[in-house]
Amino acid sequence: MIVQPNQPMLRPTCKVSIDGVDLTARLLPRLGSLSITTTRAGHADQLDLEFEATDGRVALPRTGARLSVMLGFEGSGVALQGDYTVDEIEHRGAPDMISVRARSARVAGPLNVRKERSWTDTALGKLVKIIASEHGLEPRVASSLADRPIAHLDQTESDMALLRRLGRQWDAIATVKAGRLLFAPIGQALTAGGTALPLLTLVRSAGDQHRYHAAERNAYTGVRAIWHDFGAARGRSVLAGTAGHVKVMRDRYAREDDAQRAAAAEMARVQRRACTFELQLAIGRPDLMPEMPARLIGWHPAIDTITWIIDQARHRLDGASGYTTEVSLENRATTDDHATLSETHDDM
Repeated sequence: MIVQPNQPMLRPTCKVSIDGVDLTARLLPRLGSLSITTTRAGHADQLDLEFEATDGRVALPRTGARLSVMLGFEGSGVALQGDYTVDEIEHRGAPDMISVRARSARVAGPLNVRKERSWTDTALGKLVKIIASEHGLEPRVASSLADRPIAHLDQTESDMALLRRLGRQWDAIATVKAGRLLFAPIGQALTAGGTALPLLTLVRSAGDQHRYHAAERNAYTGVRAIWHDFGAARGRSVLAGTAGHVKVMRDRYAREDDAQRAAAAEMARVQRRACTFELQLAIGRPDLMPEMPARLIGWHPAIDTITWIIDQARHRLDGASGYTTEVSLENRATTDDHATLSETHDDM
């Protein structure tokens, strides 16, 4: 998939429905801006909608309402679609404007209610499926993670916080989108169902503005995690990566395999964050999404030689610039890259 410049001019279009009622004809002439931010892990996708309401003929949507949106170009056959729950409403003036913020998962709801319970001798996939069932969601767990064992786990947080904790431990996406509870490895360029995402090739002439960033403070060579060896009654550590500029994790683990997994996951995150790239595309791309692999052509050898992956995509439609897409990319790295860990050392 290659983004080419000088594509034929396409007319942006969108469709907005609230609680199943199509309000496009009423809202489109008043539209100030519409933006959709799709993220990978830790946050729900977000929709921001702003429209003019000076004549007072537009009712305020209620919080909790279901908002469906389609965004794309007329005749292209490709559109970004999503279902969201209205979370915030604002009316301001003058002139009178209404702003609506909606998310793909309810911020205030059962998923975010604190619980206390324990999970023993279960599989990661089974845990996710139980939580999904409790909240009326469809579970989507990657096959590579579904059978991973959980010997014992104490939950003292909400279900969503627990899933995000497990996501950090397994270096996985843990989020809710379109009525589905997703749990899948980061950086694998796969959907939760295991389908490979196409490689995106971006040429410099297809974009407006860009920003590449790399920081020495992020250039760790390894990550060390500490675990407590109850048999020897002392602390020990494992290392993902190599010795040198090593990051030591603050958390302490009860088992060696938990420490190994956490160190490998953190090392993958460190390498992904070591360099980042942000690009605004002059012509919006409704098919771009997080976890899509990408390569860049025409910027600089230091940039073009990196294997990238999309971390976030922000789609925006307004009267000034039409439909544009901004993407944030990071260095593609996975826990598989750090599966071989060094010999276990005593933690002094």
